[in-house]
Amino acid sequence: MKKTTFIIIAILILFPSCVTWKTLNKMGNEVVDKNEFYTAFPFTLYNNESIHINTYWGSNNELKVLKLDNHAPTAIDEHLIGNIQQVQFIGNSILKKRTPDGKGIPNKIYYYDEGIRLGDITFHKVVLNAVPDRTTRNDMGLLGGNLMEKGIWKIDFEKREILFTSSLDSIADLKNAEIIESKFTFTNSIKFKVQLDQKMRHIFEFDLGYNGALILPKKDFDRFHFEDSIKSSLGKMGTAVGAQEAHYFFVENQMFEIGDKSFTSNIMANDLNKKLSFIGLGFWKEFKFIIIDYNNKKFYVSKELKQ
Repeated sequence: MKKTTFIIIAILILFPSCVTWKTLNKMGNEVVDKNEFYTAFPFTLYNNESIHINTYWGSNNELKVLKLDNHAPTAIDEHLIGNIQQVQFIGNSILKKRTPDGKGIPNKIYYYDEGIRLGDITFHKVVLNAVPDRTTRNDMGLLGGNLMEKGIWKIDFEKREILFTSSLDSIADLKNAEIIESKFTFTNSIKFKVQLDQKMRHIFEFDLGYNGALILPKKDFDRFHFEDSIKSSLGKMGTAVGAQEAHYFFVENQMFEIGDKSFTSNIMANDLNKKLSFIGLGFWKEFKFIIIDYNNKKFYVSKELKQ
């Protein structure tokens, strides 16, 4: 009895009254319409910085172009919510959307069970977040981690094709890939322990939604001893809720290690990012393909880089 009471109290502390039991019961219950599946479909590398895929919603198969982003929940442009039949508002999330400088914005949550088709499979019982106007990004929202974790993804950057499957054995050229050391957390965030210099390591998260290579907070960037000179420039740092001007610091073609594998890429920081450390699309797209195996908690890269 004491243990049960403690669990209930803990949940109430973590989730304030604005998040109802109805909301909690629906979250994390997304399903694929088949127990065993294999589907392949093309993607667009929009502006060479984001993966865009076609999804089809409801019985009318309404086309919605979504950005593939494992590090965010599935989301839809808030201006489109009212036009989606049978979508239900179920509450506000305790987890706020973040601006580039870290400010929190209330996050509305919706529920959709009319089917989101991707290739030959369909997702049901989907929890959606609302995100601000996406028209400048040429997509309508995000296909996020809560759907990606339902199977195994092979993203082929050479062929511009994605394979989504329930079985690793269905991937024909697995022999041309190698596992790199990673950790899948209980929330299916994927982390890498990266050796950036001879003495120090840093933990980075896998994030397809980030268009750069490696980024870390400036305070951590300054701790490392890079062989090449540090350069700087002005640019923009963006999140799902907007972009802001930022002062960037970076080193080019820096060698680093993940486990027993060596790689080379650009590493950067900026004056807005205080907490986040990502390995983004700018690094992964240099491989012929990558495989994200949520079923077996393994991460693969092709043995060869893209030509």
